[in-house]
Amino acid sequence: PERGRWYCMEMMIKANDAGHDNGEIAAWIDGELYMHLTDFNWRTTNELKIKRISLGIYIHNNPKDNICWFDDVALSTGYIGP
Repeated sequence: PERGRWYCMEMMIKANDAGHDNGEIAAWIDGELYMHLTDFNWRTTNELKIKRISLGIYIHNNPKDNICWFDDVALSTGYIGP
């Protein structure tokens, strides 16, 4: 990533149906698909739901200080777009 620049980061998580490996996760950066992974099995019962999200960054073994700002956070059950 470029320092001092804002990015539009979007993520989609689709829970699997109980007993099936059909869960998905996808991410877009500035409207371009960055990753799309399929065949997840996160839950064993359909009663388990996604209840919360957490925002953060992970930087492994970086000697520089890093600051990340989040702005205009939105949640939806459908695609919002950049």
